[in-house]
Amino acid sequence: MHEALRRHTHPTHLFLPDKVLFGLTVRQILFLLVGGTLAYWLWLRLGLVIPASWRSVGVGVRIVAALLPFVLCLVAAFASIASRPLELWGMVALQFAAQPKRAVWRAAHQTTGRSSSRSASVQSLLPIRRVLHDLVEVGTAHARAPEQYAAIIEVQTVNVSLLSPEEQQTLFTGFRAFLSALRFPVQILMSSRRIDLSSYVRRVREAIGESPSSGEETTTDPRGQPLPSRHRLARAHLEALATLEREQLLLERRLYLIVCSEREESRWPLARIFPASKRASHTELAQVRRALDLRVASLLDQLSEMGLEGIRLVGEDLLTLLDHSLRGDSARRTPLTLAHLVHPLPGAISPLSHTEQALSEEALLSVPPQEEEDEAEEEQDEEEMDLSTPSALDQLVPSVLLISSDHLRVGENYLAGSAVVGLPREVSDGVLLPLLALDEQMEVSLHVRPLATPNVLRRLMREQAQYRSTERITKQRGMLSDPDLSVARDDTEWLIPQLASGQERLLEVGMTIMARAASEVAVHASQQRIESTLHNGLLSAHPTTLEQFEAYGTTLPLGRANPSRPFTTTSSALSALLPFTSTTMMQPSGVFVGLTSSSEPVLLDPWGADMNNPHEFWGGISGSGKSFAIKVRIMHELLIRPDLQVVVIDPAGEYRAMIEAMGGDCIRIAPGSAQSINPFDLVPAGLDLSHYVQQQQGDRLAEKIQNLHNFLDILLATNAPSTPGIDLSEERGLLDDVLYEVYARAGVTTDPWTHGRPAPLLHDVAQVLRTHKKDKHALRLAQRLQRFLTGSLAGLFSRPTNVALTAPVLAFDLREVREGSELQPAGIFLISDFLWTQALSQRRPRRLYIDEAWSLIKYQEGGEFLERMAREMRKYYMSVVTITQNPEQFIMDAHGSVIAQNAFTKVLKRLDSIGAEAASAAFGLTPVEKQRLTRLERKKALLLVGSKRLIVEITANAEEYDLAHTDPPTHVEVLALPAAEKAVPGERGDALQESKEEDRPSVARTSKRAARSGSRHASPPPVVAASSQEAELQVQAGDQQADEVVPIDSDAQEKQLPLSAPVLREQEEPLSGATNTVSLHGKRTARTRSRHAKTGVARAAPVPALRAQADQHASNGQAITATTPGGAQ
Repeated sequence: MHEALRRHTHPTHLFLPDKVLFGLTVRQILFLLVGGTLAYWLWLRLGLVIPASWRSVGVGVRIVAALLPFVLCLVAAFASIASRPLELWGMVALQFAAQPKRAVWRAAHQTTGRSSSRSASVQSLLPIRRVLHDLVEVGTAHARAPEQYAAIIEVQTVNVSLLSPEEQQTLFTGFRAFLSALRFPVQILMSSRRIDLSSYVRRVREAIGESPSSGEETTTDPRGQPLPSRHRLARAHLEALATLEREQLLLERRLYLIVCSEREESRWPLARIFPASKRASHTELAQVRRALDLRVASLLDQLSEMGLEGIRLVGEDLLTLLDHSLRGDSARRTPLTLAHLVHPLPGAISPLSHTEQALSEEALLSVPPQEEEDEAEEEQDEEEMDLSTPSALDQLVPSVLLISSDHLRVGENYLAGSAVVGLPREVSDGVLLPLLALDEQMEVSLHVRPLATPNVLRRLMREQAQYRSTERITKQRGMLSDPDLSVARDDTEWLIPQLASGQERLLEVGMTIMARAASEVAVHASQQRIESTLHNGLLSAHPTTLEQFEAYGTTLPLGRANPSRPFTTTSSALSALLPFTSTTMMQPSGVFVGLTSSSEPVLLDPWGADMNNPHEFWGGISGSGKSFAIKVRIMHELLIRPDLQVVVIDPAGEYRAMIEAMGGDCIRIAPGSAQSINPFDLVPAGLDLSHYVQQQQGDRLAEKIQNLHNFLDILLATNAPSTPGIDLSEERGLLDDVLYEVYARAGVTTDPWTHGRPAPLLHDVAQVLRTHKKDKHALRLAQRLQRFLTGSLAGLFSRPTNVALTAPVLAFDLREVREGSELQPAGIFLISDFLWTQALSQRRPRRLYIDEAWSLIKYQEGGEFLERMAREMRKYYMSVVTITQNPEQFIMDAHGSVIAQNAFTKVLKRLDSIGAEAASAAFGLTPVEKQRLTRLERKKALLLVGSKRLIVEITANAEEYDLAHTDPPTHVEVLALPAAEKAVPGERGDALQESKEEDRPSVARTSKRAARSGSRHASPPPVVAASSQEAELQVQAGDQQADEVVPIDSDAQEKQLPLSAPVLREQEEPLSGATNTVSLHGKRTARTRSRHAKTGVARAAPVPALRAQADQHASNGQAITATTPGGAQ
């Protein structure tokens, strides 16, 4: 947060009890009177009971017996524990002793045949009755009527850390207005739950299918090295994700607003005895739904005024939230769907998994036998609940609920709660942000109840008079004034005018944080970290001892508050706890992009429901890592979407290895190339013409001729982009007639049935132009076209199309078309128009990546065409991704600005100051974001998706890195690493045994340098991050400096980890379940021993030999180091 953020005063002494006598409050005086009365009564009573013969000891007994109640009352009057009076603790202890300590799923309860006053069914304890389409019926299962109904809104949060101070203050001010406008209680629930990537893993495995046979042909790169297959890349991707999920706590943070509508009590005295009729129940439900609709609409409007979006949860989304809140980890493995609620499971099949069933039986078997009256009571309860078929509620509740004084066990999870009972005197904006950023599984629940201002004003004015009276009496007696009383008086006098003018609003707040973990030890450690974070923010927090079940109920998305631990504050002080912040960007059908700063995976789907359009804009200076990130993104897209086709316009020929590894084709666009595209094609070859005719709308021929005008403008224009098309301005009318005549000679007219005939060629245009012998413009155009017919560029644009767009990924290689010539924009235009033709004729998801798009839009005609594609291709299931290393020129161009701003997703890599300024003006970046852009590391990018803004770290595994990196191998050349036989977690924890890949040689050039001595302790990273360095392998010992180049022998018999791995390991050590990975920045290295190798050029020995050499020469203080292209170690 920034220094400009404000501080707010929290009235800590509001409603302070007045001291009426001897500095004592009314409560303390009552306790002392009760204690004194009991002591006096016992003194008298014991005097009558104790015999006269015991008078010697009777006085002592009477004194002790009389002092005992007085001392207890004295302690209760003045002592408190965790900001709570002792009498309230006594009530809590009684309530805890009376409630069941064990609750199991009711079918298991019946099967075991045991019951106890200490046990019950989970269904009878949890306050949920039914899940309707758009609301939840809250109340216990045995109640005759529900307590209330709840509707839930999911709020699309923002990344507060990237906002400017002014925008942050605007957001906090908006939240204050939101709180001031509340007219009904609201629950704000922030959920941080573990992400389950099993669905993503399942989608990848389904898209890839079965592994190919070992005899399948292997693709090699130009150096003759085998490229990893698509299946191998998929395994490496899944292994990296499995390692990431195993070594890091991946969290998904979401925020919800829960609003309730209380059920109106009937005035009929016998309404609680006799339930209402079905018609009356339906009428009541309709009234409740209308009331909730109004409240939800009001909240959505207030969120909109804050610049936030909210979505009301209905159907499966509502069920998913309740399922995760109630069943925890079980819901991640076996999620419920609406089908489970509409068609419950048969009675013979338990909806519990084997683990959950075992938990239920284990909990019941630990219960001691009970009295017969409890058995009769439990049997009566079971008779009321039909066990023949599990209900919807049965499938939604956890398998077991074990209640302890300091924690809960809910299903497979352990939970421990903490309650915030007060705020500091001065509350700074964003005081809750460190808590929300914690890497802990938890639910943070805020129950906000607005207090009626007229009632509060009357009470404050009454207390103000009492405080003044007390102070006056104190002064008359010459006594010192009570400082607490002075603060309470100041709070009251300050609040009264604020409340009366409407500038402030008093709110009753109950705040509970529920930590969640897999074991009792882990949950208590998590609870301590949470409370430590709260205490660092000066918030008063205490464990919810003896009230764990009640605290758990307040964190469920049901709107039920715990009235025993509230505190009262103002709307301005509570606004400092702004909870609407998160960096989560996970779309259910998305593709893995990278990780946020808080280790949240980013999954993006260009065609997602919340995406306005599928287009993207990528900008960054040369060397910022754009190509690396694009290649990794393409590989992930092709792995998870088998129906997707990706087309890349590659001006530098750097995508070839990745394209071939993914089973694609590279098409060379260059003079003399055997592959060609006819710009006059109306429809692709092999098209179902009858289907085309049925779907055809408008005049396709006229549209094609208009595109040909743009193509010829670019092809025949001068090389200066500032004067494109000038030479053809007088010939447009002539060209239009010629093009129509050319198509007519080929038998193609406006009739769609003729569009399947062979299209004319460019030499047909020249031939028709020559027939106009008296027209000098026609002869000049024919002469200028001759270069592309019989000259040096013959065949490039004048032959029939012999390229088929059938491969899943295609790259059009423009490397041999020089930058600055008229051929490069003409080639890009031709490819784009060819894809447009495909998209109009064959609907399938396509992604068109146009690298160095500036070379096209700098021509007027190219800019117009690309802008048109960006506007219209969304309707034809095509996503256009424009990439440029000149973002300032691109954005400042009239057409480029429209293309960039029209893209719903924008990815900005590192920019210089001019580019950052242009991006800030075009995309509305904050000063913080603009400053971050100029200092971004190569592995990071600023991701803008609508109003969502994140700093994302682009990650890749070693296999992907080998195919994606383009840095010149000045120091280290990293080749693909064979994947060892590993186990990959399946959808529900099952292991997938992968086949062992063939070993591939690794060659590396290493440079030794002197390094600091000392221990090295770190863990190998699970993924490869895009950065300026390629790899780092350090084995340090001593302070001397030397250099050596060691090519590793590819014929070595022993297996060796290549230099793409972060550490050297002994050959006999088994490989871990994760794929070998590289940290490009070299910030994380594994624990190594001191090793040394001989200087000079030599064949590298196997790893055990290297280790022996290192141990033998460690005393010399030398080190083996692999340096990066940038020279960093």
